[in-house]
Amino acid sequence: MNARELLLLGRKLVDIAMSELRDTTDPRLSSGEVAVVADVLQHPDSTIGEITARTGFAQSRVSTAVARLRALGALETVPDPADRRRTLVRPPDQVRAVIAERVQRPVDDALRRLLRDQPAEQATQLLDALDGLYQALVVGHEEPETVPVLLPYRPYGQPEDTHRTRPERQRP
Repeated sequence: MNARELLLLGRKLVDIAMSELRDTTDPRLSSGEVAVVADVLQHPDSTIGEITARTGFAQSRVSTAVARLRALGALETVPDPADRRRTLVRPPDQVRAVIAERVQRPVDDALRRLLRDQPAEQATQLLDALDGLYQALVVGHEEPETVPVLLPYRPYGQPEDTHRTRPERQRP
């Protein structure tokens, strides 16, 4: 296996995981909005400026994303008790509860469906090997206090996020 093949495999595994995490009732989010939610999940009670610094997005893009996500109920904003002029962004408790439940969903059935053309014994060996890689590379090496559910993510083969807060100006 070379680096390209590993990247393709990783992308495919992310696609599978993300499809198992979503429900049909979930709103469609841009990749920028997913990145903002992921950042706020890892850093609750952040200011727009802090989210901007960590994501690398323009402040206007983060503000627009937070406003939309707030309207959807995915995030909430509260005044900063230390400085009432600032606003803190955090996930509502019900969103944290939903995410905590979803990350526990088993994916074996989804993987078996994708391996349906393989003999059953080989499919089992592949799933065991995948679990072995997880045990060897992840268990005991996780970052503390992370919520590994919403990654800055664009499904393989999907166009880049084209959401813009304003049109790009044409330069002469």
